[in-house]
Amino acid sequence: MQAGVLRFIGPRLKPAFFSICCGSQMAYKRGDGAVSVSAPRGFAEAFKRLALERTGTAVAGSRCRRIWAQDLHEEAVRHLLARLARGDTVAFVSTPFRKRTRKAMWLDRTLYNEVKEAADNNEVSISTVVLTACLDFLAAHGIVLDRDNSTAP
Repeated sequence: MQAGVLRFIGPRLKPAFFSICCGSQMAYKRGDGAVSVSAPRGFAEAFKRLALERTGTAVAGSRCRRIWAQDLHEEAVRHLLARLARGDTVAFVSTPFRKRTRKAMWLDRTLYNEVKEAADNNEVSISTVVLTACLDFLAAHGIVLDRDNSTAP
């Protein structure tokens, strides 16, 4: 099959097309757990640095898988959900409407549903829960980013 033919197939049909023609089980990359947050400057770089440090601490010669920033995002959210389940008081970070970089993240479907439930229970948005979790996680690892999400320049 030529690659040019795939341009005319819609994005929703591509995985189905490949599973029928190629016999593979292609699926969307966690498309249903997508979250977009307004991240402060240095947010993505801090998670990349932490992921590289964690991957680098693996024992040489072992078959440990690489740690990605995505894994750390999910770990951060799980930590926050555990704190909420214990009844700890959490100060949620507000998400601004502009003047920040948008960062798209994908969460596991079950984790996304838990975040959605926690957001509903605390009357905040899903992105607020995720941003608060990530900033708290970075602070726990000694990386402090700007938590003031006001829209002033």
